[in-house]
Amino acid sequence: MAEGFTCKVNPAEYRSACQDLHEHEDTGYCVLHFPGEDKEADFKRVKEGKLAQKDYDFSGAVFPVGSAEFQRFGFGESASFNGAVFLGEANFSVARFGGEVTDFSGARFGGEKTFFSGARFGGEKTYGETTYFLGAQFSGEVTDFQDAQFRGEATSFQNARFGGKRTYFSRALFGGETAYFIGAQFGGEQTYFYGAQFGGAETRFQEATFMKEVDFGGATFKERASFWGRKGNLVFSSGAWASFNNSRIEKPEQFTFNTVLLHPGWFINVDVRKVDFTDVTWYGMPGGPEGTLDEEIKEVREFESPHTLLAQACQRLSANAEQNHDYPLANEFYYWSMDALRKENWRRFGLIRTMYWALSGYGVRARRAFSMLLGIWAAFALLYLIVPSSPFAGFSVSDFGEATVYSLGAIARLNPEPKPDPGWFQFLVTLEGLLGPLQIGLLLLAIRRKVLR
Repeated sequence: MAEGFTCKVNPAEYRSACQDLHEHEDTGYCVLHFPGEDKEADFKRVKEGKLAQKDYDFSGAVFPVGSAEFQRFGFGESASFNGAVFLGEANFSVARFGGEVTDFSGARFGGEKTFFSGARFGGEKTYGETTYFLGAQFSGEVTDFQDAQFRGEATSFQNARFGGKRTYFSRALFGGETAYFIGAQFGGEQTYFYGAQFGGAETRFQEATFMKEVDFGGATFKERASFWGRKGNLVFSSGAWASFNNSRIEKPEQFTFNTVLLHPGWFINVDVRKVDFTDVTWYGMPGGPEGTLDEEIKEVREFESPHTLLAQACQRLSANAEQNHDYPLANEFYYWSMDALRKENWRRFGLIRTMYWALSGYGVRARRAFSMLLGIWAAFALLYLIVPSSPFAGFSVSDFGEATVYSLGAIARLNPEPKPDPGWFQFLVTLEGLLGPLQIGLLLLAIRRKVLR
């Protein structure tokens, strides 16, 4: 700092950016740290002087409107914007950060738009280079990291806050060893990781929060990746909608969803049969938020064949649950997969599968199968009272009791007495002898699937 002057910026560590600077207009601050906007000309002069000297320390600097233009600039050494405040638009498009450390920790981007599109963080070195956006706040309407490249050893957006309307990480490359979004909050209306590549050894969205729409469509996860929440934060809020459509998960055994809230419709066109789902709360499933298949189909109508695609996604999720011995959940996903096809076109679904649905819920609804069995029993007992050739024709109490007992024996194919003579009574007994065992078999199948261990 200039002799005899100490900038009153707080914390004191920001004073590293004040070296050789004088007080700005009796404010007690240097021009970099003065919190007002009435300094644009002086600020730009000081900024250009620092850049010319390859001094990239702007810790705690307050950038007035129109002064944060770094498009295509090359930072050949470590750069620090730790705690910096950008009052207007910040433009780091296609900038190059080639130093050991690039630090935007605690920076606040308050302009309408913030651009890091096409920026490159890290040079040719594989280890040692780190990029920090720890606790950074992006409150403008648009935050743009499209096509950005994060190389070096580590990239961290831990506890960063993304507000505004849209945040873009589309086609971004995370090529370092680690990419951390631990505790990050995505509060904007739309967040895009479409086509992003997570190529490092570990990608972590632990205790991150997605409030609304987030798109991981077409993203590539090459190594370990995790979305890990806790009971008070299930990562995806109740109003969120995520898409992993056509995502490529190269090592599904190392891809983890733990203690999060998910929708089956998020996994259209992605193979999740070996993905690790642990303590997941599923929309519309037992233990999860109330929801219906029709509502889920409505959410995925942007696809050309939403019913078929959702059915495929549920089939894969069912296979995953069954492999992990979570049979009740597997049954529910199986039911949704079959019912999605039925709702698409019941005629094409076919009579046999429609009856399978009606009689036993595709073999997974034990209560429905039991109710239908009771219905068959009661219906035939009533018919035995009505058909003239029946020995129980009539509506007396004794006739009703005998018809009920006889129907129970016929439904179990116990050949009860009396033996029917040819006629409608014989036809009914034969028909009940066919339908009864079939429905009993469907009931046993449903019970087996429900209690399978």
